[in-house]
Amino acid sequence: ALIAGFGYLTFASAAGECSKDIQKDSFNFVKGDHCISLSAKEYSFFESSRKCQALGGNLTSIHSAEDNKALVDFLLYTAYHKKDVWIGLNDFDVENNFKWTDGSNLMDFKPYWGDKEGPRGGLQHEFDDCVALNPTNSKWRDYRCDGNQVTSIFAPEKLYLCTTPVVTA
Repeated sequence: ALIAGFGYLTFASAAGECSKDIQKDSFNFVKGDHCISLSAKEYSFFESSRKCQALGGNLTSIHSAEDNKALVDFLLYTAYHKKDVWIGLNDFDVENNFKWTDGSNLMDFKPYWGDKEGPRGGLQHEFDDCVALNPTNSKWRDYRCDGNQVTSIFAPEKLYLCTTPVVTA
């Protein structure tokens, strides 16, 4: 079912819908028993994660090619957003040991990395620990995580994808 309100689109399913707090401030859709929403404002990775946790969720994790495609389609054709968005993948605890912020298992993610992105060596990569999804090419790219770096050029702010449980209507 399609619900329109406050200029954003919300999709509900038999399992439920996104919470009213999420519906009023974001483009969102329901996949299974989860609501996936695109933030309305840009933040650093860590601030994005905090904002998402305050909504009762985690930055979105991707576990299959179908998940990746569904998110890309949502960004391009529902939210009309073509810039990179934060997802929950990072390696800030241990270099090149990527994990999801929700603690879920990591699938074979090598096909999703853009050119010269992902696990690798080099000084620049030591600082690029947080991952964003590029909807225009369906690939992932790692960036610096936080605005505590020297300039915002190296610690970008982005919109983020947040996954929360659905609520029953």
